[in-house]
Amino acid sequence: MKAAYILNFIQFVEWPIDSPGGAKDWRLCVSAFSPLVRPLHALHGKELPNGQQVRVHLFDPGNAQACRVLVLQGTDLERLAREPLLGRRGTLTLSDDPAALHIGVMIGLAEQGGRIVFDVDNAAAAKAGLVISSRLLRLARSVR
Repeated sequence: MKAAYILNFIQFVEWPIDSPGGAKDWRLCVSAFSPLVRPLHALHGKELPNGQQVRVHLFDPGNAQACRVLVLQGTDLERLAREPLLGRRGTLTLSDDPAALHIGVMIGLAEQGGRIVFDVDNAAAAKAGLVISSRLLRLARSVR
């Protein structure tokens, strides 16, 4: 279910023209440590309403600049907290790790009362040149 949320988030974010990944596809990179690896890989090749396709790859820190969306977990978060990657222009960062928003991840997913909820660090998104739709922000549990 969280993978479906991530797919929907993509459609409610406005990326800068110079964002990574080109105009023909969405390169979504997921941490090998994330429990979302398998559900996200099931989205590989899925076509978005605008005709672009989702391309899912395992996160490789050496090639992170090619990712439009980073789904991070565990050790990747610890390493990236010390590196400038989290503020990279045109890259949306997400995690379902509770500590992620405190280190600059833009959208944090969680479960609460049997439902999926999310928190948004809008300042971190703006710093990366991303504009998150007001419609999405209204649905968030909290917005920073």
